[in-house]
Amino acid sequence: MCGISNVYTNPLTNPQRNPNVDSKRTEPLTVMEIDAIKEINQQYPELGSWNLSLLLSNEFDVHVSTMSILRVLDPERYKSSKIAEKVKFYEKPRPHVMYHADTMEVTLGNGSLIYQISVEDDYSRGYMALCVFPTKHSYFVILTLLRAFRLHSKPELFHHDNGGEYNNGVVSRLLRMLEVVDVPTEVENPKGNGKKERAHSQDRKYFYEKYHFHDIEGVEWAIPEYIRFRNESKGQWARYGKTASSVLKDAEAKPLTDEEREKVIRELYFENVERKVKQNGKVKFEGEWYHVGRKMSGETVNVKITLRGVEVWHKGAFIKRWKYWEYVLGIAVDYMIKKYLL
Repeated sequence: MCGISNVYTNPLTNPQRNPNVDSKRTEPLTVMEIDAIKEINQQYPELGSWNLSLLLSNEFDVHVSTMSILRVLDPERYKSSKIAEKVKFYEKPRPHVMYHADTMEVTLGNGSLIYQISVEDDYSRGYMALCVFPTKHSYFVILTLLRAFRLHSKPELFHHDNGGEYNNGVVSRLLRMLEVVDVPTEVENPKGNGKKERAHSQDRKYFYEKYHFHDIEGVEWAIPEYIRFRNESKGQWARYGKTASSVLKDAEAKPLTDEEREKVIRELYFENVERKVKQNGKVKFEGEWYHVGRKMSGETVNVKITLRGVEVWHKGAFIKRWKYWEYVLGIAVDYMIKKYLL
């Protein structure tokens, strides 16, 4: 066994891995290796996979990983993740099939916090949208997603983490409305998150640490040039040095249509409840009274929170709208919709 490390005395480089096992190996186990695993397990049933791997290396010159041992001894429990990955959509073969989105908290030079929402194409690693907001909220997620879908394409799949601003009813309704498959991160196989973590690391290095912004307006002003740099100048390791824009150039895209955008603005809701109009013509919603009109007295109406505000609908017809987001998020709704969606 000349040249082979004794794993009992030399585990220092990585005590969690047998150093004699080739971590880059892709070939399946040989019949001899499978037989050796089964035989050593029969001889030493009290040993776990880690100790069996060590014993096979030191005593029998057979070098297999602990996971390979587990898959031989309990194949149903330890199925290859490659099978599951085909079902769980984690790597797609062309642009605009799957987008990833995540939120990153950033501290500016003046000590204030902002929240960056970025949407990244899985295949090209290009940024489809990058927006910054003063707080985390699903409203801002919707604006960013619609901006990405309008400027580039509606993906077939949308992957996101399980933060409250993503994992909620309104995002799910938007995706169903646009026939996009919702792919939340799963604890058992969170591979998509790694792509966004690498992207966030690059954002901090090439954008925030470079420019030392002191306010959100400065960040917004610099975003277009940063997206140009990231998509058109920076080579992507995952695409063997090609830029994201060169990969995206000839890709088939299906941008959000004007009709789809208007439908989302009109029909997407954050809340939708039924209320009976009182004799004074008012309905109560979230502790506030809204005057619908005495002519509607006794009627049952739908009170919705949409992208534009609080709205009352009756039998599918729009009745009236009031400001809402101006008070909840401190934003000018008409300006935000025009800025991000029109």
